[in-house]
Amino acid sequence: MSTTIDYRPTWRAAAGSFLPPAKRAGADRYIRHIPIALILLIQAVAALRLTNTAFQDEALYLYTGDWIMQSWIDPEVVVSTNPDAFFSGAPMLYPVWAAFLNQLGGLALARSFSMVCMLSATVAIYWGTNVLFDHHSRPRTAGIFSAFIFALSAPVIFLSNFATFDAPSFALIAWATALSIWSSKRNRSALWGVVIGTLCSLAVLLKYSSAIDVPFVMLLTLVVGWAVRSTRGRAVARGAIAGLTALVLLVGSALTWASTLLAGLRMTTTDRAAIVDETPVLVLVSHVGVWAGIAFALMLGGGIYLMRRQPILAMLLLAGTVTAAGYQIWMGESVSLHKHLVLGMIFGAPLAGVLLAALVRAARRISVLLVVVACYVALMGGLIQSEKLFAVWVDTSPLHETVEFAVDSMPQLCSLVEVPEPLTYSLGDKTDPWQWTSTYEGSFFYDDPQDKGQVLLQGLEAYQRALEDNYFQLVVLDGSTTIGSQLQPEASGFMHTDTLTDPDTGHIWKIYQRFDDIPQSTCSTQDAPAVAQGAAD
Repeated sequence: MSTTIDYRPTWRAAAGSFLPPAKRAGADRYIRHIPIALILLIQAVAALRLTNTAFQDEALYLYTGDWIMQSWIDPEVVVSTNPDAFFSGAPMLYPVWAAFLNQLGGLALARSFSMVCMLSATVAIYWGTNVLFDHHSRPRTAGIFSAFIFALSAPVIFLSNFATFDAPSFALIAWATALSIWSSKRNRSALWGVVIGTLCSLAVLLKYSSAIDVPFVMLLTLVVGWAVRSTRGRAVARGAIAGLTALVLLVGSALTWASTLLAGLRMTTTDRAAIVDETPVLVLVSHVGVWAGIAFALMLGGGIYLMRRQPILAMLLLAGTVTAAGYQIWMGESVSLHKHLVLGMIFGAPLAGVLLAALVRAARRISVLLVVVACYVALMGGLIQSEKLFAVWVDTSPLHETVEFAVDSMPQLCSLVEVPEPLTYSLGDKTDPWQWTSTYEGSFFYDDPQDKGQVLLQGLEAYQRALEDNYFQLVVLDGSTTIGSQLQPEASGFMHTDTLTDPDTGHIWKIYQRFDDIPQSTCSTQDAPAVAQGAAD
């Protein structure tokens, strides 16, 4: 007499016990998805509770995307900056799409798209982990734990409500990874490599730094498929097709429509060390510990645990976990480190999941207690640190309200603002992007109208001469840039009209205006600054 073993956990069996026997199997298909549904709900609520005005990068992408769309519709609209040269992803992809969403529903809708992307990444990791480790446990709890650790980490919660390239790019990497696992584990057609390669190439075009994960996606296809002799042939073919597809799409793009993006790729990614200030390694490591220390500890522990059973797979996943963050730490760069941790967590979350699942299966009081404590600490850390990450930049609402009065009284004024992107975005319905100039190094060149034939002025001298010539009528300084901290608008005829102080951070803005009878500004769309480096993340 054969016996059928019920692998369902107690809670699922109890939930289905109230139904007639004929309906229990069908209902169980829905009941088993309750844990992942709860995780997604918590992730969404945790993200939506984060509030702040548009960050510098968010504002830059949204107003630039809108500017590009206007230039497509109206040939007379000229994008006087060159986002191809300093964006960390293709300007005509995410920024345009996000700007379209912004027109429909504002910043909240643009951020909601990021949340959808990160929720889908959680689903991909849940599914991929269950497929990868389906022989390790019954019931399959590894996927639930991996989704929990990933979704409720501070970097993921942060990106779930942040309107930049990162969320859609990382979601594509997560799905490419899940499809690599599934197609190899289930021995599907080698043509799935086309889909995997396409997802990887689109992820790289959206965010250049995502390329660091692409080799691990390709290798995962081979390693998972190599475990069984009968699947090796298709695994090799699938990996080769995926790599070739990604290569053809990326190289083909670089030689055609995306040829102008190479300058931005070099500046923001391959030659990035030249534009960043180096931060001590120990400081960066401590940042990782604060933002996602418990998550990475579980991932490393899971790698050690898996090493006994599947050493090659364990080493590959561990390498994918630490490479993105390790490379940035090695460069000594802190900018966007918290976001790039997610690239590693895509590969590390399954390791954390399989470790926690193994501890639960041990059914010992101490092991279950360790799982509960680890999940609680991870959850609390994610909630607290994501809120701190979202409060890093200052709420610009008071500054917007103050500057808006000047814009209303002089709609064509040209403004010099140290960090202009939030105002350029929030006042986009009343001004054009060319009316705003930053004080970033190398972002402004001035042709002195009284000294024709001379070389264009740049640096501090260019700003001082422009202030004297009434090129700008409004100046907002907060000491956040080297040039801005050196400028003295009063020496050029400006009056200090207001000082704003953020009560939470103590951040100070000083506002200067010019009220004399000097002729109207010479600023126009024709001579607007040729470069406006606002985001090189």
